[in-house]
Amino acid sequence: MLSIYYGDMPQAIYNPVVFFKNTYTDDWITDDLSRAMIQDVDKSTVLGPRIIDSPVFGGISPRELSGGVKTLIAIYKVPDRIFNASACGDNCAKWILKIGELQNITILKGDSATGKTTLVEMVSEFYESGTDSGIDLRCDRPCRTLGGKDWHMILTSLHETIVFIDEDNAFLPTNEFAEAVRNSDNYYILVTREGLANLPYSVEEIYGIRHSGKYAGLKPIYNEFYHIYNQTDSLKPVHPERMIVEDSHTGYEFFKELSAEKK
Repeated sequence: MLSIYYGDMPQAIYNPVVFFKNTYTDDWITDDLSRAMIQDVDKSTVLGPRIIDSPVFGGISPRELSGGVKTLIAIYKVPDRIFNASACGDNCAKWILKIGELQNITILKGDSATGKTTLVEMVSEFYESGTDSGIDLRCDRPCRTLGGKDWHMILTSLHETIVFIDEDNAFLPTNEFAEAVRNSDNYYILVTREGLANLPYSVEEIYGIRHSGKYAGLKPIYNEFYHIYNQTDSLKPVHPERMIVEDSHTGYEFFKELSAEKK
């Protein structure tokens, strides 16, 4: 999902170029979408994680990319942060929309017997039998389940659909599925207790199912969704007492200088 904010935001990153310089890793550059954005916006070709062929400057490092591309990659790779996009020109607009389309995943986690698989089964039964199934599903978009060996063929026929996928499908953690998700206009709800490193989902889109009911064995159990990780209000200032960085190089130096300025 893409969100655009106007006005001052204390927690926004107003200098994405500096953020990129001190945060990016090699995989940010070699990612397929990053390669495409660099090629389209800067007319440059990624030859490797640390060398890019520019038609103007020849061989350059990622630090010499344009401010627009750096901002795009930061928005793409750090979806939980808010970035000042004033460095992005008109040639970046379509990529901002593309990145918004990619953040189309919700993860359902939780212990066994909390109703995750039952939810998927009920969606499937409603699709097959409608209200004759005894299930009432109300949604502005079509809802489908996806599974089995023909998943790719089925997925290519779905558009602007909410797709539910249970964790027993072997294709869930594959690169092929990740690529199919990136190139679709569907929204995905994935039931899994495992991490999915190939998929770009937000920490605020990870939910569990909480069940309650005094007599769980005799009476219906009432379920509700809850966030696994507490949502943070990006408009409220954060005052950490300590910050842990990966090493003593640029990241440490950046935050050390930043902390000194805030004192």
